[in-house]
Amino acid sequence: MLALTRAALPLGLCVMAACAARGQGSGTPAGGMAPQRGDTTVEGTVTSVGADPFAQVVLATASGDVGVQGALAGEIAALQGAVVRIWGPAAANQPPVPARAVDVRGYDVVSVGGEPVYVGELVRRGEEVWLVGRDRMQLAAVPTALASRVGAKVWLGGMRRGNTFEIRLFGIIREASTR
Repeated sequence: MLALTRAALPLGLCVMAACAARGQGSGTPAGGMAPQRGDTTVEGTVTSVGADPFAQVVLATASGDVGVQGALAGEIAALQGAVVRIWGPAAANQPPVPARAVDVRGYDVVSVGGEPVYVGELVRRGEEVWLVGRDRMQLAAVPTALASRVGAKVWLGGMRRGNTFEIRLFGIIREASTR
């Protein structure tokens, strides 16, 4: 489930919203590898269909749902409601889920709640917290709920001023790994 957290609100207050991502056509993808020749590319809103234990993450598109498969499916599942672009080889899917699927090798977050977002890993440099991904930005006034997650893969919405970013919204895509 995608949780939008307003940095200015008390800790734990989450706002649920539809997602919109930053889909840039070049540079490092938000997840996985860059598109390869012959990959299927699909853009849509992350949702799920079916009931547990048979629920599947899908992208809802104008031409119908497309199943999400592969090692990055967990990251994409964390982006419920976001608009994302995925790519990878086309794959067959088993009923009752959509017949079409993509074995996702990479993805970009196009928008969250209609706003562009930045995706990357939280890194601590001394007392500063940075977002390192396609862009490298020092984060201003980092909420405690986010500062405690150094090493996590996140998306951030807000205002960029040069190399500094003022966080307005954020979400966790993948928690920090325990190495």
